[in-house]
This record gives sequence, C-alpha cells and structure tokens, in this order.
Amino acid sequence: MKISERLCETIEELIATGELAPGSALDEAMLVERYGVSRTPVREALIQLAAEGLVELRPRRGAVVAQATPQRLVEMFEVMAELEAMCARLAARRLHDADLVALEAALACCDAAAAQRDPDAYFYANEEFHRALYTASHNDFLVGQTLALQRQLRPYRRLQLRVRHRMQHSLTEHAEILAALRQGDAVQAMEATRRHVVVQGERFADLLASLMALDTLDFQSGDHPVASLIVLHGLGADGNDFVPIARELDLSAVGPMRFVFPHAPIRPVTINGGMKMRAWYDIYTPDLVRREDEAGLRASVADVQALIDREAALGIPPERVVLMGFSQGCAVALLAGLRAPQRLAGIAGLSGYLPLAATTAAERSTANQDVPVFLAHGRFDPVVVPARGVASREALLALGYGVEWHDYPMEHSVCPEEVEDLNVWLLKVLGAPI
Repeated sequence: MKISERLCETIEELIATGELAPGSALDEAMLVERYGVSRTPVREALIQLAAEGLVELRPRRGAVVAQATPQRLVEMFEVMAELEAMCARLAARRLHDADLVALEAALACCDAAAAQRDPDAYFYANEEFHRALYTASHNDFLVGQTLALQRQLRPYRRLQLRVRHRMQHSLTEHAEILAALRQGDAVQAMEATRRHVVVQGERFADLLASLMALDTLDFQSGDHPVASLIVLHGLGADGNDFVPIARELDLSAVGPMRFVFPHAPIRPVTINGGMKMRAWYDIYTPDLVRREDEAGLRASVADVQALIDREAALGIPPERVVLMGFSQGCAVALLAGLRAPQRLAGIAGLSGYLPLAATTAAERSTANQDVPVFLAHGRFDPVVVPARGVASREALLALGYGVEWHDYPMEHSVCPEEVEDLNVWLLKVLGAPI
C-alpha cells in the first residue's frame, strides 16, 4: 500500500472517530510533522479524501474536514436509507450461507458491545453488520455506491450512538432486519432497513443535539421568531452573563426574536496560571496576539457555525442571524462571522479584537464580504487595550467592511449608552424601521 493510501485511511479514521471534527483544519505542515512523511503523499491523501467527500479543499485556505448542514444531513441519510434498503431487498433474494454467517457474527458483536455499553466497540460492530448486508446483495456496483456514502456519514452515525438508548434500539432493529433476511421476505427486509437508517422526526433532533458541542441558554421573545441573536460571553463567564443586557434591548419592531447564549468549554488558561475556566480559546500573553491559540480559535469557529446551522434548522435563515460577542467572545464572533459560508445579518463585537488578523483577507467568506460590523470599546480598557480595538477596526476598514465604531468612557465592561447604540444598530441590520 502506498504511503498516501495509508495516510488517507488514517485521516479517514480520525474523522470517523471524531478526533478530527467537522470544520477542523488539516494543515499540511502539521500532517507532515505528525506522520513523518513528505508533502507529496499528504497532498495525494487530501485529494483522495476530497474526492470521497470527507474533506473540502479551499483555494488559499487549505483543507478542512467536510461539514454537512442539517438539511444536507437529512438528504444524505435519505439516500443512504434507500441504498441500504435496496441492498436488503436483494440480499433477501440472494442470501448465501456465508452471508448469513457474517451477519450473525456481526450481530453477536453488536450484542456484546451493547451489553458492555461500549459505543466505540458498537460503532465498529455496527459497521461490520452493515457491510455484511451490502455484500449479501451480490451487486458490486451497488456495494461501491453504498460504501462511498457510508464513508461520508461515518462521523455522524458515530455521533448518533451518543444518544440515550440508541445502541439498544439499533440492536433491536438489526435483529428485525436479520429475521426478515432469514425468511427471505424482501419487502420486510427493505422496510426494516429503511426505518433503521433514515433520520427524521425525533431522531433528527437527537442527531442535531449530538452535533452540538456547546450547551446553550435559549429564549424567545414570542412565538414564530423571525431572527436570532447569538451572544458569546467573555473569558471566565458563561452564557448567563449577557442575559440581563439582552433583556434591555427593545427589538419588538423586528418581531419575535430568538436569543442564544452558549457556554464556552472549560479549559486551562495559560495567562491565568493554567486555571481551568470557561474560555473560547487559550490566551498565552497579555498582548493577546503575539502568540495565538489557533487550534482553539478554529475549534470555536466550528462550534459557532454549528449554532448558526442549528438556527437554520429551526427556521431562522443565516441572513436573519446576528453574531455578537464580548471580549474573547468578540474575537470568536469576528473570526467565525467573517468566515461564515452563509450571509449573516451582522456581527457585533464589544471590547474585543480581531484574532488571526493576518489570515482574514485569504480566509474571509465572499458571502460576508460586506457584512455590517458594529465595534464598541472602552477608552480605559486595561484588558483589551483600546489600541487593539482600533487596530482591529482599521484592519476591517482596509478590507472594505462597513464598520460602525463607538468608544465610551469605561474600562472592560458594558455601559447603558453602548446598549442604546447597539439597539439602534440591531434594528437597522434586522430591517426594522428606526
């Protein structure tokens, strides 16, 4: 096996197991160093993974793990259900003794893993059951097409096993499929397999929940909301921090609103002596930008994009979503908002700065190349010094963004005048009369 083929298999497994999450960057230099190979096999492996739909190759931005939107996931699982149902229908008519032995052995492994409550072991045993089902169709072309889509869905099928009782339900469904195959009942085998694979209703909600890396506080100002405000808190706080300020906003002219307050993950923060606290990324130095936690920042971008996708699944399109953050949350809001593939209503940054500034021009999204930006800062801020905020403003202006800038006689905080100015801006970008 060629080096590039072995590397391709390794990266595919990291994607399937979640070690490389959807949206994660695949840096060529990092892969070269990690696996002790030259750039050529790394590039060949990434091209192969892109051909399989597992990786996206973006001009001037490198490779990232492919990330499906909720709507795309529904469509992919619909097709997967039909492909596997066809395999089951053919298998019921063409089953050989060796096929039955393979299916029974895989089912026994699933049973053992479920009894041990081991989702990792169940994941691999489940794959063996499904592959045995494909093989039993004795249609090589169908097997190839089904395996190709199965590889793209591996990370999401694994995530489903996190859902409470899913392993036991899956095991029961496997037994129903196998019983239909033993009886040679093609219709029952097909229907049981389709029900087993397709993701809809409550199972789709469960899958969406498993995709969410962040816990959130959500509330609505009324039924049938027409827009969403996602608010990212600062270092050491949590989603509760900005709930009172959001309640001071009067956005009734917009219509019913959704407010989403995610909690950042808990992680050690170097500048605070390694103390564990809620943080969107690590901070190494007081100047914030001399050395940046690129991996942590990009992981938070993926988490925020998942929030935007969730809002879309709930009926709020991205162009009706405003992304807002304070301090660290401002940094992530700017980083994620400028790179979001779908047009947003606006980005609001309070007392923060633009991280990974040197990459903005190459990585920014064309969909958001003129997205409205609101920036506000305290003139006496000792945490994110005013010069850092001004530099961020100038960098965005140089790239052609329309930045509305405000500063106030305060330190690292929020003041009533700022909330008033923010309110006016939100009404403007969400299309309400002012």
